[in-house]
Amino acid sequence: MTSLYSGSGAYCYANSLHMCLRAAGFDLVPEPGFLECLTTMPFGAGYIRLEQGALPLLSPVTVDPDTGLTRALAALGWTCREGKGGDEAEALARLREGLTHGPVVLGPLDMGYLSYRPDCAHGPGADHHIAVLALEDDHALVHDPDGYPYAVLPLADLLTSWQADSIAWKRGAYRMRYAFRQERQRSREDMIARTLPLIRENLLADPGGPVEYGGGRCACWPPTCAARCRRGCTAASSISSCPSRRGATSTAPTSSRKRASPRPRPSWTVRPASAARRRHWRSRNVTLKWRNASTGWQSAT
Repeated sequence: MTSLYSGSGAYCYANSLHMCLRAAGFDLVPEPGFLECLTTMPFGAGYIRLEQGALPLLSPVTVDPDTGLTRALAALGWTCREGKGGDEAEALARLREGLTHGPVVLGPLDMGYLSYRPDCAHGPGADHHIAVLALEDDHALVHDPDGYPYAVLPLADLLTSWQADSIAWKRGAYRMRYAFRQERQRSREDMIARTLPLIRENLLADPGGPVEYGGGRCACWPPTCAARCRRGCTAASSISSCPSRRGATSTAPTSSRKRASPRPRPSWTVRPASAARRRHWRSRNVTLKWRNASTGWQSAT
């Protein structure tokens, strides 16, 4: 089977969608980077509370890639059929039926079981999306956007990865999208206009903790914040009202704080090059400069 391939590990679901839309006849499908923006996944600001401090997330804390794919298809004016759940036999039967309409987006998958990847042993628990091209008796032929076109994946590994037991945000096992079709044509400007309100929604979203939080709330909390902020702001404090987030990271008086002196620049002494080497560099239109302790900066040209 021949199918156009596009790949970039950072945009696995956007690239998988891109390949399936091209196969479905969307000749003017936007580039994968634009599809990624339509998912709204690059737009968000959240934090995860850890013992060592706050871990910032440059992605929405209330939106997952599955929701992102739904948003992208709606902005494009396209739709598809979806499937999930059941046992292994039902999942394979559903996949075979889906492939009659063209390539299928599978995901989330657990990267730890994608055996065609040399580094799969280091990826358990990491989510991934691929495009399935064909299904044989003992393997599937897939396009992996992370640099593996026409990869062969044994069915046993496919089913284990597809079950995605370690993926917390999944909407059920054996998730797939297939039978892509266009409902209406939309201009690029219209796609952007439909996506901007969702981006604003991402930026304001706040899951409310206790582990994940966002929506502009302060990234520090007692006792960490209290040690830096005289007001002892809580996790509900806004970033703009928290002195520790505005740069006042110490409660000591200004006069007692000392600015660190800049690191002294090293003094380099480079010997002048030989005449033969200077002629060689001049022949390549390179200007040689060196610092001589007695004569300062000199030029060979």
